[in-house]
Amino acid sequence: MTRAPSNSVASFLRVLVRMVFWATVIFGGLGLVLLLLGLFASLNGGQLSAQLGDAFSGDLSPSTFLASLAGLIVLVPGISYICVQLNRILATLAAGDPFIPENAPRLMRIAATIAIMEIARYVLILLLFIFADFGSDVEGVRFSVSLVAWVSAAAMLVFAQVFREGSRLREEEKMTV
Repeated sequence: MTRAPSNSVASFLRVLVRMVFWATVIFGGLGLVLLLLGLFASLNGGQLSAQLGDAFSGDLSPSTFLASLAGLIVLVPGISYICVQLNRILATLAAGDPFIPENAPRLMRIAATIAIMEIARYVLILLLFIFADFGSDVEGVRFSVSLVAWVSAAAMLVFAQVFREGSRLREEEKMTV
């Protein structure tokens, strides 16, 4: 039996997905550090002093801090998990064998992650509006329904069914002589 040739587009996409994963982790970590610095600066009257001078200057309101932290808590793990699942799918595609039974559940997990991220975003925005004072200090926080996210989740569910059927047909084809 001959082995399928390696897919160079899939290999390139794997590199791209890895770059997105690491960028998400790095910028998520930097965002968390900056948020904590801003919080400490706000608690210190708008200035954060160190032996080397003023390290951070600014006023971070509690509601801005909560909204930004909630965004990081939802986005960073969700995007990271999606990247891990995509990388595993792309590895099978790069090897020339994407219709394996494991890829359908991976696509289902991606769909579930997108849906959970959207629902978490709705819940966090609702909680922020209930418990935080959002006079005019947080401009970008508003409730909206993202049709792109929901269509993406639905598309992943459809692709999961296609991969499930493709792997079933492949197994049947292996059984025929």
